Amino acid sequence: MNNYRRGYDSERDIVNRFRTLGFIAVRSAGSHSPVDVFVLRPSYPILIQAKNIKKYRPYKALNYHARLDKLKLSRLKTEIHEFFNNKLLKGFQREFWVKIDNLGWHVIRDCLPTSLYM
Repeated sequence: MNNYRRGYDSERDIVNRFRTLGFIAVRSAGSHSPVDVFVLRPSYPILIQAKNIKKYRPYKALNYHARLDKLKLSRLKTEIHEFFNNKLLKGFQREFWVKIDNLGWHVIRDCLPTSLYM
């Protein structure tokens, strides 16, 4: 499965989770914007950025794959930092969803109130 398809499937998964709970959720198709999914809730909208990563495998420190994994995690940290510090998104509930292959979703939320939709 190519990266576009993995991203598409992950975004659809998020949209379906929120729609199942009765919220309006829309995927930003083909987006290269900071927001992949928009969720409309009665109290506040949620802006979501979704990422897929392969399962992190701990390798020996000098192993080539370990350096690649560290680089990928470093890029992920940078993307998370940029998402939460994007001035255009301030004032909205923001969530960064990371799907780790074979482990499922990990959700990083703003400090605004969270609810039990997971």
